[in-house]
Amino acid sequence: LVSASYDNTVRLFDTQTGTAVLTIENMNKCRFSALCWDAAHQELLLGDEVGFVYLWNIAAEKCLKCERLHEAGAVATNNRAALTIRDLSVSNGELLVSRAASCDYWLLVRDQKYSEAKGHTGAVIALGVHEAKGEASAEDEAVYSASLDNTIRAWNPYDMSSLSVLQHGRGRRPGYGRAGHLRRHPPLCLRTAATWALAQGHGSLGPAGAALEPL
Repeated sequence: LVSASYDNTVRLFDTQTGTAVLTIENMNKCRFSALCWDAAHQELLLGDEVGFVYLWNIAAEKCLKCERLHEAGAVATNNRAALTIRDLSVSNGELLVSRAASCDYWLLVRDQKYSEAKGHTGAVIALGVHEAKGEASAEDEAVYSASLDNTIRAWNPYDMSSLSVLQHGRGRRPGYGRAGHLRRHPPLCLRTAATWALAQGHGSLGPAGAALEPL
């Protein structure tokens, strides 16, 4: 038996003894407004008043995922009535989320493999991908990341090993496009404080591998 209370918790009870076997406290200090049991995956899905959805593995007593599903306008105005998750349901691997003015389907993707690339010492603020086209070989492909540590790093897209590092020495963060992503154009365009820098391949930015032109 699962119950949600105004004390900002969800409790799981043993139906035979009536004792609480698990208590889940809302980290956002608000009440849970919706819950759903996914029998196929033995997971408990919870929604709260500020638009967060939680996926809990009850056997492991662990929150597998916490994500805020919201509309930007509702968050900006702190409209709790619009943010509140009213109902949750799962069907064919899709999550149905109901709120006061909307009803959305979300695809639940599980068991995806991923790799972790370490190198930046600050938050990553933009990503870009350079794909090989035409006569270019796979060796020309790279993933680029810009960080608040004033560097842009090039990564091998197949094993995520570091290829090169562009260090910005002016104490300003690397630039990025309007949408928050590095501009995608072969070769990659990197925006600095006063110029556009055109970086060829994976080498360090310099006289032999770059051309500068004014904004």
